[in-house]
Amino acid sequence: MIDRNDISVVVQGPIVHAQYKDEKVSWTHKCIQQLVRLLPDAQIILSTWEGEDLNGLPEVSKIITTQKIEAIYYDEHLGIYDNTNRQILSTLSGLSEADGKYALKIRTDTILESDNFLNYFDRFKERDKNYSVFGSRIVASSVYAKKYAGSGDFVTKQLFQPSDIILFGLKVDLHKLYDVPLNTKEDSHFFRNFDKPCLDVYTHMLSRYTPEQHIFISCLRNNGKEVYWPHRLYITKKLEEESEKYICDNYTFVDQSNFSFEIKGHLPQRELDAFVWNGLYRESVWIADYNRIYKKAERAMPSAEEKYRASLFTKFSIKQKTKSAIKYSIIMFRMGTKLKLARKPYAMLNRSVTFRDAKERIKRKMVKIPSIGKINDANNQDKKVITNISQVGDEFINFETISFDIFDTLLRRHVEPVYVPLAQTGLYAEFLLKRECLDITSDIFNRVRQEAVNEFYDNNRRAGFDHEYAIFPVIQRTLLKIGLDANKAGELAKTIVKNELEREIKTLYVADNVRPLLQKIKEAGKRLIAISDMYFSAENIKHILKEKDLLHYFDDVYVSSEYMLTKHSGRLFDEIKKFIDTDKMLHIGDNLNSDGIAPRRRGIRSLWLNDNKDLFRRLKSHDAASTHSVLRRLIANDIKKNNIYKDDISRCIYENISYDFMAFAHNILQYAHLNSIDRLYFLERDGSIFCDIIKELSKKIIIFNGLKMPEMEKVRMPRRVSAPLGDLSDPEKVIRRAYKVGIPETFSLSFVLGAYGISSETIHERFPNEKDASIDIKDFIDNYDAFYKTLLVERRQEVVSALAPYKFFEDGNIAVIDIGWGGTSQKDIGSYIIENGLKVECHGIYYGVDGRIGDLANYYPSANKYFGYHDASTFFGSYSLLEFLIKNYGIDKDPKDVSSETLLLNKASRDVLFSCVDQYADLVNTHCLTASNVSSVTARMASSFVNRPPSKFVKAIKGASFSLDRKEDDEFVPLVEKVKLNTGLLKSIRRLDKNAQWVWGSLVYSKLAFIVKLIK
Repeated sequence: MIDRNDISVVVQGPIVHAQYKDEKVSWTHKCIQQLVRLLPDAQIILSTWEGEDLNGLPEVSKIITTQKIEAIYYDEHLGIYDNTNRQILSTLSGLSEADGKYALKIRTDTILESDNFLNYFDRFKERDKNYSVFGSRIVASSVYAKKYAGSGDFVTKQLFQPSDIILFGLKVDLHKLYDVPLNTKEDSHFFRNFDKPCLDVYTHMLSRYTPEQHIFISCLRNNGKEVYWPHRLYITKKLEEESEKYICDNYTFVDQSNFSFEIKGHLPQRELDAFVWNGLYRESVWIADYNRIYKKAERAMPSAEEKYRASLFTKFSIKQKTKSAIKYSIIMFRMGTKLKLARKPYAMLNRSVTFRDAKERIKRKMVKIPSIGKINDANNQDKKVITNISQVGDEFINFETISFDIFDTLLRRHVEPVYVPLAQTGLYAEFLLKRECLDITSDIFNRVRQEAVNEFYDNNRRAGFDHEYAIFPVIQRTLLKIGLDANKAGELAKTIVKNELEREIKTLYVADNVRPLLQKIKEAGKRLIAISDMYFSAENIKHILKEKDLLHYFDDVYVSSEYMLTKHSGRLFDEIKKFIDTDKMLHIGDNLNSDGIAPRRRGIRSLWLNDNKDLFRRLKSHDAASTHSVLRRLIANDIKKNNIYKDDISRCIYENISYDFMAFAHNILQYAHLNSIDRLYFLERDGSIFCDIIKELSKKIIIFNGLKMPEMEKVRMPRRVSAPLGDLSDPEKVIRRAYKVGIPETFSLSFVLGAYGISSETIHERFPNEKDASIDIKDFIDNYDAFYKTLLVERRQEVVSALAPYKFFEDGNIAVIDIGWGGTSQKDIGSYIIENGLKVECHGIYYGVDGRIGDLANYYPSANKYFGYHDASTFFGSYSLLEFLIKNYGIDKDPKDVSSETLLLNKASRDVLFSCVDQYADLVNTHCLTASNVSSVTARMASSFVNRPPSKFVKAIKGASFSLDRKEDDEFVPLVEKVKLNTGLLKSIRRLDKNAQWVWGSLVYSKLAFIVKLIK
């Protein structure tokens, strides 16, 4: 029996501050809390890094802080790093201070739920001194202890790989395990310099060993065990046997349910997919090895994981059986469609976007058809996006080599390749084969062709190449599988390839503005190359370019099928580096991953052509509706499926507003990355809701993972703050800024200067004779430079000083997020930047604006300012329901003079908006949608809802009270208590307000419009 007083626990790693489930404590706090509860007499040591925030953690016996060492990256561009050295250092530091005979090593993001692991220590007695390194076996988790990884034929052996998540044993043994040399940078980048000799399922991993392998094999060597194992992909039968013996003799593996722990961000062991599960050193697998090696008959009791995987009624087993059922249902259904009676219902089903999408997904799963025309929506930090090839402009001037993607960039298709030429190649092959007396249909030919493609994919993987193939050997292999002899197969393969090539040429046309651009680059003396991920050979691609009269522009053509390396993986760019100085190369193409992100991961500048021409290719059939119709159905179905709300208010907000908010936040994210924005400023109160939504979306939309987020700040900037930054040179503009519509002959000085944030007290102090009096416009203009401008300039300096802590006017690219009409704040900020010659590029991003925002793009042409805006079909910015959802966001933090009904409704609305973050991210990730794709649909839904709210929503919301916008004194007052509505007057004003920016000040129209709509 182990005395708990003899146990030292080393909790190692960074402090994980993320909240643990619904409890109001962090993961590390919960980790230590559980250890104190389970092992109250044990010594608990926290070994972490200098500078970590230790506030609020439970008391421990010792805290060891070590200087954090720099991570060694597997791939700097991917941001995947090797944490081996950090683990060694933090664990060894903790063990060195441990006093107990036994030690438990656990990560700071792992929660131990039982002390059952103690029952496994020294439970299995048999040892072999030839393979023993430790005094007793270390008890370790089965999670990520691996014999191999992968499934089916796609498998890589994982030798000498125990788990390192949670370990228990003698302290001297754990110290011996971790007292090993640190991993070197050369070992972390081992496979950069050496080709992988066999299939590696972890394609991104360039290291000599995994972290677990490095620690264990180094421990063996330190303790006199000479194991020749030069790298993790050096696999022999003898080494497999040695790996099993060393691991079996020095470890006891325990399934997660028996060890009883939980890891942040990791699936439970029982829910791991087959890729991981099949190769795990599960408890039963380890005991089977123990019995085989030591000739024992220990019985392995089925763990909860084994029972779960074997059960007929678990989520996992139901998922597996459902896949099989769907597969055979499709086969039966396809057979049924051959019958005349089944064709009509099938055709009706096929019109459904959801059905076509599901059919395409299942078809891809079953026969592994490669994706085509896939476009996502994000970019690297310094990426510049173009929406038309002509926008390349003079971007190429500073580069020596310009490379272009070919298909969907230089050349466009009239029709989808799945219909022409691929489908017609099958028909042509059927015609040729019937002449050879082979009754092979086009469908069979295409299926066999796909099988041949899959074989080439698998062979390439095993040889260390990418997911690519060449058309001629594939067609030749298809014909051999069908039954032709080698000579005839080679002859017909040439004919079929030639036919497909000619059909491909017929479907292609040169995109607009391509030839003038290529001519301009050529005349500038630049080297032009074409790069394509394509199964045609380089000679075939040159023939296509020649037929389209483009070949003479290019010095070289690089095609993935020639190297079996693709742009998508980035390895084709690595190959090109052997021939070209890529530091002076610019790549241009339409695919975000292959042409945008992949070259940048290799240090090559790129321009992403984002014109969305082929985004929904896989969802459209030859008789499908327009892209917008496809999008509309797709998004509407998703909203309907996920709308779980029962009350009318929440249900209507979710259905009509929430996804548009998400799309706008998504738009900000993509815009920031595509335009190299350094800092995002959200104007409170309007922009603050989007700041919070963006922080959530950036974690969940896959394409943004690993990309550096710009700094985000919420800034209080009502118009009286931004106004002093604007143009102060023209007194008429100053007056117009206050009155919005027209300039009166006489006006109140307090009203005009008050619009710039100058208090009444200051005005009365400076101009005592004009207190509460009207001033003539001519007097104001004549005395403007002498008296009034000075006061405005002083006010401007106050504003600039107040914005200084936010780094508002420091060098770089900034974007200001707001809701509104015409970009007033951006115009003010831009005016100040130009006037003072600052090195700041200001971008304005607006939600709910009218067409006049486009004029802002030309407002400061000399400064090359670009003002982005949300693509809304109608403007409904800072008023109506959006006032409630945006302007009152966070109102419960300052609930002064606000009715309880307003607070409750505002909180409910906010909860509804944030509830759809996960669903929106799933929609975007699943269908590879851009923000503009979604907003082109949701903006119409939102504006339609605001202009014509459904009666059930009107009835439900009539009892609630709204808050007015903040006035000069920042006070809120309940609308229903302060304003008596004259509905006839309001309707008349609403009809008059077609295009005016403001009518009757800001009170009537912009703050009461929604009430008018409800009454209307």
